[in-house]
Amino acid sequence: MHEDTTQKQTIIIRRAILADAAHACQVLVRSIREICAKDYGHDEALLAQWCANKTVENVTEWITNPGHYFLVAETAPLGIVGVGLLHMPAGQIALCYIVPEVLHQGVGKRLLAAMEEQARTLGHTHVRLDSSITARPFYLRNGYLANGAPTQWQQITGFPLIKHFADPQPSHAL
Repeated sequence: MHEDTTQKQTIIIRRAILADAAHACQVLVRSIREICAKDYGHDEALLAQWCANKTVENVTEWITNPGHYFLVAETAPLGIVGVGLLHMPAGQIALCYIVPEVLHQGVGKRLLAAMEEQARTLGHTHVRLDSSITARPFYLRNGYLANGAPTQWQQITGFPLIKHFADPQPSHAL
């Protein structure tokens, strides 16, 4: 008998701390290598370029930058299984990556929702991001729309996307 533990799995989304940098870096590289293969066509040179800035030093800088809202997603017993980064002043989502073991289990959606909520709290009326080919259907399912022509970086296609937040309900004064 196979027990489905995905429904019982608790996902914790929290701000990253310095001690998370190495694990967060591993999540980024694994996600790019194992989930986003069609984005770089299994080309090791393109993979190396995409992962070049995914170092512990850079992740540490991203975590400590006061303009960043850097999140991790944790599950037991796997530990850190996802990372998200919102550049707060611009309302720009820079990272939203998960490991293959939690694909289609709500981890990415929870990270995305937490970054969107932070953007709303900061007064942004929308968030923007550049999506990979692989992640594009995920973002479209979560309310994002095309926001310009596809871009190219190191032969990797990016899709500018935007999500507008619903206007707040008007208060009805008597």
